[in-house]
Amino acid sequence: MKNLISCLLLIALLGCGGNRTESNRVKALAQQIADATQRNDYASVIDLSYDPIVEGMGGREQAIKKIEKSLAKSKQLGFEILSTKIGVPGEFHVEGANTFVVVPMTVEMTAPYAKSVTETFILGISSDGGKTWKFINGASIPKEGDPDDFLPKRPQKLVLPEIIES
Repeated sequence: MKNLISCLLLIALLGCGGNRTESNRVKALAQQIADATQRNDYASVIDLSYDPIVEGMGGREQAIKKIEKSLAKSKQLGFEILSTKIGVPGEFHVEGANTFVVVPMTVEMTAPYAKSVTETFILGISSDGGKTWKFINGASIPKEGDPDDFLPKRPQKLVLPEIIES
């Protein structure tokens, strides 16, 4: 009986470790996006972005150009990202062939005459059982009830956090 309990505990711990490993991998990918943004490496940002969004921007090259132009204009207006902190990914949810996970993110920016901190998130989506992950900025996701033309059906249990600016 003691051996059976020990084996069950070991199996449970191994199962938890696997989920922790996936969580760490997703967090590392989210950190790559944050780091690439800080370095103005928009190609890397686009390569980790959810494919239908990139396609909706006209493909990879057009998406890179649009991001460069948008962030250059923001910088001219006095907006600049100072830091991005990636939090611990939330629970993994499955809907059909897709796995979803919310990754919290804190973005500190300068704005004209002010500094702001935004508690936001990125949504990770994997369509191959977690082998690869693509991400979408939480601010780009339509609110509930709005048309969701570019995202796959989300699980009902998946709760997207509110974006808080201060």
